[in-house]
Amino acid sequence: MLIKWRLNMKFFISHSSKDFKYGDAIVQLLKDIGVPQQNIIFTSKSGHGIPKGEDIFKWLKNEIKENPFVIYLLSERYYSSIACLNEMGAAWVIENEHISLFTPGFDPSNPKFWEGAVEPRELGVFIDDRQNIIEFADIIVSTLSNKVNPVIFDEAITKYMETIDNIKQGIDDSEIINYEKKDDELTTINDFISHSNEKDETLDSNTNNDIQFKKFKEVIRNRKLTDEEFLLIKYMIDMGQETLGYRWKAEGEIQNIKQWEEVNDLDDQLSRKYSRALNKLKIRNFLEVYDTTSYGNPREYILVKEISNHLLDLPVDMVSVLDEMMEKYKGFVNSDTLPF
Repeated sequence: MLIKWRLNMKFFISHSSKDFKYGDAIVQLLKDIGVPQQNIIFTSKSGHGIPKGEDIFKWLKNEIKENPFVIYLLSERYYSSIACLNEMGAAWVIENEHISLFTPGFDPSNPKFWEGAVEPRELGVFIDDRQNIIEFADIIVSTLSNKVNPVIFDEAITKYMETIDNIKQGIDDSEIINYEKKDDELTTINDFISHSNEKDETLDSNTNNDIQFKKFKEVIRNRKLTDEEFLLIKYMIDMGQETLGYRWKAEGEIQNIKQWEEVNDLDDQLSRKYSRALNKLKIRNFLEVYDTTSYGNPREYILVKEISNHLLDLPVDMVSVLDEMMEKYKGFVNSDTLPF
């Protein structure tokens, strides 16, 4: 099942101890799809946590040599805990990639969610939604270049969903903390980190797609994407396409990208890092599932409608940024053409 791992890649689950059961289910899912136990940091469970008496900032800095993939398990409980916000601050400083998981009943319009360090306009996954969890698991598998037998993958998802259903049935609604009543106990992330996560825009009456296109423009203009993300967007514009292949369809997509690179005299930056670029655009919520396998797993993604509607008619300044990135990789020798 396991082909190749970046052995030092860590998965840090930031959570409230009151959401232990949900977090434990996520830990088990990660292990069932092939993540080694020692690569999972889950502070509420023996064997996965931070040693007692250790300072969280110092421990994370010493334990995680490379930036981790942070999984934020968000709930009303989470935002009602100073300790959780402290942990969020520590994780935010060191993270490489992240994804937000929403517990059942969590309201993403919670003002604390929009004011925190986690970017609220990026991908958020409800942990009791099967399709959401399939996408989450796919991101984890692809991030580590891991391949999982489809049957094993489907069994892991089914087992996880059954666990979540059992947990939901055993939780009394009275246990849910109302963040409005706990507002005086909350502290902002600026109390824990020296950097502020300023929001350039506030939530208004725009639709989610409107918000995503604003985010799309912002990250391009401010050059907040990785090189391969810029190149993938440029590739889609040049090819006039809005869909991207995934899983077995990725092989055909990569071949098309190689031809595009050859025609444009480009290095193989994008064809080598296609999966990573695709996953990052998914995490940013710029893509959504377009087609699935018989197991219900995504095999093709499409740009969200509001972005695709503008893709071939972007403002001049955005086009210039994309052209500059393309120029950066012109004139390089593609590794596939080397005789050794």
